[in-house]
Amino acid sequence: MNRDETIMAIDPGKVTGWAVLHNDGRFSCGEDLLHNVMYSVDTLLQEGQRPIIVCEDFIYTTATAKKTRQTWSTEGIGVLRYLAAVYQVSFILQSPASAKKFAIDEKLKAMEWYFPSTGGHRNDAARHLLLYADGVGRIDRRRLFNAID
Repeated sequence: MNRDETIMAIDPGKVTGWAVLHNDGRFSCGEDLLHNVMYSVDTLLQEGQRPIIVCEDFIYTTATAKKTRQTWSTEGIGVLRYLAAVYQVSFILQSPASAKKFAIDEKLKAMEWYFPSTGGHRNDAARHLLLYADGVGRIDRRRLFNAID
């Protein structure tokens, strides 16, 4: 991985969170309806931007099937997987549990990436971004360790 590549993390759902670590080190995040975020990602790719796409996975279980029949998350994952294939960009799935375990609120706050919202979707996207960025050496880990001391 090029240390200057842009990383985009997505928490797909009816309301979809997104977080971006730009190639110049800037951070941005937000949330919007799924179709608006998918359209924005497609537009960025059409314009020639080539971010690494990190996405929260959705795992079906028996309990999930009993709770909901909503398909927003899996549809979003499918769209992102398709766009990544068409535009030949990296597509990485991460479990919700691994991001929540690693990227606790204190770490997001230490990175100045903590932006609470009603559903928490932008922070969930930021958690996936932080997990991936840490794994590839794109952040200063001292900031994270100071957050949990």
